[in-house]
Amino acid sequence: MTNPSISVVVPVYKVEPYLQECIDSILAQSFSDFELILVNDGSPDSCGAICDQNAARDSRIRVYHQKNQGVTRARAKGVSCARGEFITFVDSDDTLPPNALETLKASADSNTDVVIGKYEGAPCPPAGKLSLEDFRKQMAIMQGIIVGPFAKLFRRSLFSTEIFDLPPELKVGEDAVMNIRLAYRASGDIRSVDAVVYVYRDNEESVMHTHKCSPESDMLLQQYRLASIPPEEIPRLLPEGLASSLIHHWINASMGTVRIPDSVREYHSYILSIEKYARLNLSFFPRFILHCNNAALRALVIYARKLARSLLK
Repeated sequence: MTNPSISVVVPVYKVEPYLQECIDSILAQSFSDFELILVNDGSPDSCGAICDQNAARDSRIRVYHQKNQGVTRARAKGVSCARGEFITFVDSDDTLPPNALETLKASADSNTDVVIGKYEGAPCPPAGKLSLEDFRKQMAIMQGIIVGPFAKLFRRSLFSTEIFDLPPELKVGEDAVMNIRLAYRASGDIRSVDAVVYVYRDNEESVMHTHKCSPESDMLLQQYRLASIPPEEIPRLLPEGLASSLIHHWINASMGTVRIPDSVREYHSYILSIEKYARLNLSFFPRFILHCNNAALRALVIYARKLARSLLK
């Protein structure tokens, strides 16, 4: 196989109990014109051997081994080696329904850049064609479409080295940044399908569960997120949902540790600049949480979060 229709990229790290099920679900697809790229990201268990064993029995599988660099660098390696017209990502503890690739590919033609599918519990736009403006907006404000790379088909030409140019400290939210960057590189059709094309496993040992998001790490995420949106777009998007999303993330991070970053003045300026476009008096949030420096005041932080949601509806 030299030029398959789809490259399935799977980053692999410490998922020994689930990896074979993931691989089997991909190999059992009703659509056969694909290659499976397994990137062993320095997994300390038997994942590397499992990858090699599967590659020995199916010519559609290619395996790459690298030192542990994180999921972003593993995906970047997979994309750089991909030969397919389209790329889809699967986490190595998740699975695909038997007709997932067939369903996604059936909605793609020569003018299509992205196809969006469903998985249980995740938001998805109505089936059909989605305007490029709406797709970019929903990716930027992180609403309406799941921000992870899953259940999507991306045209391979959308990817560049800049897509994965993220610091290793960014361990939660890198998916969102990648999607925003891809959205602003897209120029072709964006389509959505009314079908479940991905089965997500809520793995308690995943980074999402084990990595606690501090205000500092959330600030890093929001900086890269905003930097991935063209500057001229930000004033338009803030009152359309970007402000609400930013504040929600900031309150979430603050609840995690009941503290704020050292750069208090920077955060004051950050919130006030959002307030300018949101036309809401939100400047009390940093001052409010500034005083929440012990566990007894956690309830007040929770109340502030609920109040923010009601104000921003």
